[in-house]
Amino acid sequence: MKYDLKKALEVPLSAYEKEIEDDLVGRRAPRPALAEELQQAAKSTLRKFRGGMRPGSGRKPRAHVRTTVLLAPPLRRKLDAMATREGSLSAAVEKLIRAAQAA
Repeated sequence: MKYDLKKALEVPLSAYEKEIEDDLVGRRAPRPALAEELQQAAKSTLRKFRGGMRPGSGRKPRAHVRTTVLLAPPLRRKLDAMATREGSLSAAVEKLIRAAQAA
């Protein structure tokens, strides 16, 4: 096997599990039932690493959501002009949405 089960699980093996591991390491053909039990145990106990190997790595949650909207060129020019007055395109769009909701 290419992995050390004891290191991967980070727990001591029971006598029964050790017998299964010895069968695999000793390169003897394991009994089919033992191999099947080992696969089931590995599926249920081996942890999967998500978001990288280091703690805290991976994508962080954000308070905002990016949205893509396709606009006609004349409308985009008007929004760009409004964005220069409001400070950003996001602020201009939010102002228009709030005005539409109020109406």
